[in-house]
Amino acid sequence: MKKFSNFKSIVVVLVVLRLLVFGSFFFSYGTDSLRDYPDSDHYWGLAKSIHDNGTFVNNEIVTSPQAKSFNKPNAFRVPGYPLFLSAFWNIEEGYKYVPIVQFLLGLLGIYLLYLLAKKIFSEKVAQIASIIFLFEPTFLTVNFFILSDTLFMVLFLWFLIKSVEFFKTNNYKHLVLTGLLLAIATLVRPVAMYLPILFVVVLIYHYRKSFEKIVLSVVIFLVAVGVFLSPWYIRNYVNFDKAFLTTLPAYNSWRYYIGFWSNQEIGEYWRQAQIDYQIDTGKVISEFADFADPINLDYYNQKTNEFLSQNFSLAVKNQVQRIALETIDPRYYNQIVQMFTNNVYNKGYSELARADNKLVFLAKNWEMLLSSLITFLLFINFITFYLLYLFKQKILQLSSSSSSSILLVGLIVVYLFVTGAPGNIERYLMPLLILEYMILGYTIVNYKILFRKHR
Repeated sequence: MKKFSNFKSIVVVLVVLRLLVFGSFFFSYGTDSLRDYPDSDHYWGLAKSIHDNGTFVNNEIVTSPQAKSFNKPNAFRVPGYPLFLSAFWNIEEGYKYVPIVQFLLGLLGIYLLYLLAKKIFSEKVAQIASIIFLFEPTFLTVNFFILSDTLFMVLFLWFLIKSVEFFKTNNYKHLVLTGLLLAIATLVRPVAMYLPILFVVVLIYHYRKSFEKIVLSVVIFLVAVGVFLSPWYIRNYVNFDKAFLTTLPAYNSWRYYIGFWSNQEIGEYWRQAQIDYQIDTGKVISEFADFADPINLDYYNQKTNEFLSQNFSLAVKNQVQRIALETIDPRYYNQIVQMFTNNVYNKGYSELARADNKLVFLAKNWEMLLSSLITFLLFINFITFYLLYLFKQKILQLSSSSSSSILLVGLIVVYLFVTGAPGNIERYLMPLLILEYMILGYTIVNYKILFRKHR
């Protein structure tokens, strides 16, 4: 009881500290620029479209009236987060209140991680994981901005909790709720669009001794996901004669990944890609909304397929090298520093190695280098844990009912890592890091059994 009381005291102190730092953002960054932050203009504009007339179109906030796609249906963004934001359009200058609500959602997310860790591991692991999460700087920062990450993290963790409850009880009610939450999370951030495949893999593992249960559970899960996602797919089919979730994957493959895979400087690649687009299509466009328009889907997919068919080995080689670099030199840092200093950080130790004056670089970027090092050590701890899980599971002393849940967590982390989360903007790392915090909590609690000589 005393230990639990101490835990509650620590949580209260950290929540107050978190609130004070969060409150300082209103003065250091302010609320007037919230709508201008990258991506925020899209979310806020689409929220206005929903609020005004129940549509999802490129209005004057999303793009310029001169854009070819102005006032046309948008399919680059998914509707979940703009629908959430639409409620704030009922309030004068409602965007100023978004950070407050998202701060509370952030605390809910921390509590959900506590529940998840408790259900998979133990009370002690849950306490440590939630305390680590309370120290997390970037999650606090994104709570402040008009970005989908906070709402997505709440739904993502809730989806995992329901997954664990299903694996423990085999109650199909939890499986239906798992499908529902995953579908809603996907409609908030499409990064989750391929997670149903991973979940089906875990279902097959979970019921590996019963073919009938595999079939039944897979059908129930896919139907649950499909029922809740299908209205959006139908909407896109009606508007664009194609059933798809979002144009984002196709656009990103053409806009960024071909450049990465061919190892070109991304700015140079992008300039040439625009020239090629104009020659191939005869269109002269410059607005982002026009590039993201579904009318370009076939072109983007064709260009990506052509490149991969001719340069598959090169693409794999450069992607592996990129992942390897991100593993040893992750581009992750304390965004709170940027809120006060506007010091933008790209690659830590790679830049340090190239710096003419390394002492000056260390003095200016030490906190960012430290954050990158911590991220790397979290990854090493994750790899160590799952090597033991795969080859020496008895050492971990896990309950048999947790095996499927731990497999799901591991597959999701690998999926997020391999698909490029470490190479993207720092906030995209959040789902991956939060799960690694939970594994770190397990390591801290069980370090004695993990480092026994008889291992």
